[in-house]
Amino acid sequence: INAAAGTDKGKFYTSLSTHKNEGIFYGVDYEKITARLNADFKLTKNLETGSRVNLAYTESNDVAMQSLYYVNPAFAGMRILPWTKPYNAEGNHNINIPENSNTNPRFAAAYDEQFEKQYRFQASQYLAWKPIEGLEFKSNNAAEGTFGEGRRYWAPDYGGTTGTLQTSNLQYVQLTTSNTVTYSNTIAEKHSVRVLAGQEAMRRTYHSNYLYSPNVDVLIPFPNTSNAADDEGDYSYNARTLLSFFGILDYNYNSKYFLQASARYDGSSLFGEDNQWGLFWSVGGSWNIHNEAFMENISYLNVLKLRVSYGLNGNDNISPYQAYGVYASTAYNGSTGMLPSSPSNSSLSWEINKTWNFGLDFGFFKGKLNGSIDIYNRDTEDMLLSKQVPQTSGFST
Repeated sequence: INAAAGTDKGKFYTSLSTHKNEGIFYGVDYEKITARLNADFKLTKNLETGSRVNLAYTESNDVAMQSLYYVNPAFAGMRILPWTKPYNAEGNHNINIPENSNTNPRFAAAYDEQFEKQYRFQASQYLAWKPIEGLEFKSNNAAEGTFGEGRRYWAPDYGGTTGTLQTSNLQYVQLTTSNTVTYSNTIAEKHSVRVLAGQEAMRRTYHSNYLYSPNVDVLIPFPNTSNAADDEGDYSYNARTLLSFFGILDYNYNSKYFLQASARYDGSSLFGEDNQWGLFWSVGGSWNIHNEAFMENISYLNVLKLRVSYGLNGNDNISPYQAYGVYASTAYNGSTGMLPSSPSNSSLSWEINKTWNFGLDFGFFKGKLNGSIDIYNRDTEDMLLSKQVPQTSGFST
């Protein structure tokens, strides 16, 4: 279901959809519900705002499908004899199936919960102000997140009083703000200029927990009814932030000669305290040869463009806390303690890629033949790698 409308002051679009898919086995299905809203409004002649919102809910139910597993319906279907009854005289599931280790996969599908649920959202909002012609201030703010819940429960056979339970939860949230000022103008009908300066910040957090409860009450199959001494748990948390300042300059003369330059200053929480910031830049130019006067009489040539560029960019695609000496929990002689799991590396910093490129674009016969030729070179410095070290150091990498 969707709807859209608009006036000279604003416009919107909204939709809602649902989907459900049944699996080929009992207890296997997938369901998804999504909602979306886009809206843009002119608050004044020079001030505009808009929002984008996407929501989704998914739920998947499953049965144990591990190979060579007695509750696996595909595996059990090859073992259970055709004349074995699925139910006993009392109407309960028959668990007297010696050829399948007394396991009835239909019983497991009915009583063993195996599901995962996820709630997701993506939302953004912008505010744009144009005080004079060619000048724009714009702020973009966004948030996205995923909240998940998982449950795995194995019920006992008839007469049993305790079952086995595994539960898990996760939460992922990312917040981003981007704020820019842009000025663009054409001077004397031939000189086109665009200048952009901006700032951006990002924070991402993720945490999850897992709990294993081997003896929960079948009447209340939740961790509360399990013996705490038998439970096992695990918890994980990490966070990262990025702060950036950047600028871009675009210039072209009469759609013939183009120049672009950019610079950005990035600070990442993933690196050592003294090496978190990196300066990256690029410069490039191009020449539309086909727009020159001496090319006017060459009718079969549509595009002939020469390009050249050089630039540096940074990479921080590593896991959090690699720069710090991290401890992990461990068990020793019946007691729980902590031990170093990775060494500190205060000099850890940005991986830098240096690239130059020389290219030629061409098009002939009104676009029937097009192509590009590029020559480039890329050098990577301070590459982010996990390096093996002697285990006598107390670590492996």
